Amino acid sequence: MPPLVLSSSSTSRAWHTLAAACVVVILCALSYATEDVSTRVVSVLAKPPPVAVLVSPISCASTVVAIDPSSLTSPSTSRFDVVIGGYEFLTSDDVANHHVWALNLPLATVVFYRRTRAEVKARAWRCASGMTAIERLMFPNYGRDGSAFWDWAMFRYDAPPRAVAYLHGHGALAWHTSCETVFTRIRTYYDDMLRVHGDDDGGAYSRRIGGNNVTDVDAADDVGYAPESMVTLSFARGRRETPFAPLEWNGGRRRLLTARTNSDDSYDGVETAKCVDVLRSVNVTLKPATVRSCCGTFIMPGRFIRGYALEVYKALHGFIMDQSMDDGISGRACFEFIVYGMFSANNLPAHVKAPDVNLTALSAWFDRAHARTRELKPAMESCERNYKSSMFPFLPYLGDAHRRVFFNKIWFPARRYVQGDVPP
Repeated sequence: MPPLVLSSSSTSRAWHTLAAACVVVILCALSYATEDVSTRVVSVLAKPPPVAVLVSPISCASTVVAIDPSSLTSPSTSRFDVVIGGYEFLTSDDVANHHVWALNLPLATVVFYRRTRAEVKARAWRCASGMTAIERLMFPNYGRDGSAFWDWAMFRYDAPPRAVAYLHGHGALAWHTSCETVFTRIRTYYDDMLRVHGDDDGGAYSRRIGGNNVTDVDAADDVGYAPESMVTLSFARGRRETPFAPLEWNGGRRRLLTARTNSDDSYDGVETAKCVDVLRSVNVTLKPATVRSCCGTFIMPGRFIRGYALEVYKALHGFIMDQSMDDGISGRACFEFIVYGMFSANNLPAHVKAPDVNLTALSAWFDRAHARTRELKPAMESCERNYKSSMFPFLPYLGDAHRRVFFNKIWFPARRYVQGDVPP
């Protein structure tokens, strides 16, 4: 057999491939070296919550099946709702492969909003761990994210869940949030819910908390603060520079300026001014929120919706659904810019029992959630598959701590982000 002779072009391609592989190895090592050291320290020091089973050992992966919607009763007050405020019709495969199932929360109910295909009745699903999902239909297809949340508040008003996580239709995949942000914070909030409340009203961990701090058994020493307040699910990963600052706005200077002036009559925006009038018409005047964030993605105790009369949500929902206005503006004005204020302790009535926010303790809670990044890495890798680079599909999951490294765009191509451009 004659010796194998490579052409100059083949040799060149081989060298280019080898060089690219070496670069990838170097960059992976560099990415680990540039990881936030404080994250590693917190990861080592953080202790797991003292609950026997917080998340089912049975995976939801490949076990999602359609069920009769009538077989699902309204979730009990011990449950956790994850609301996906979307609009499109999801096929059976879309639902089964949705990244929300990777949360794998047995006591959670996912509420998918749909605003198309009215001829198809609402559907429901369940996975092997017990996590369920239902569809909530809303027509016409208007009002964007805000209309879905106010509709959910009316839907759950008589029997709110223990807590609710609210996400836009894109879920964890957007410039203003991330799989790491959504998974670490929802799982930690959910675990704390079980740690404090138990899996039902008579559970082993059902003793209440005092103020903002856990007093139940040894949980305070082992884990610490369990928030009974809103926590943001926003992290503007699509921006060029986004430090880990969960108590900050995380959404662009222009948007922050608009939000700050939202309750001010001097703001020159028709829809915003009208939203202030809507609130006044139902006797709601808001003081500034203790903590606020952009983009209307968050977690909060479900009982907070009982802080206002049902008519308030009807008025807000009706305003955003008014097709004579631009819902891209009215939806922000009467949802994103007011939702943190509405459910801030200084605006909620006493019967809701919303404790004042301890900012130091809340900041530590965000650090504790952030420390679970490595623990939850497999679930986040499943979620992040939509961010994989088409050029280098074999690259590992890096997470938010690496996004500012100079080779960021290889891992997270800008074209992969969904639902709008990055704000200034």
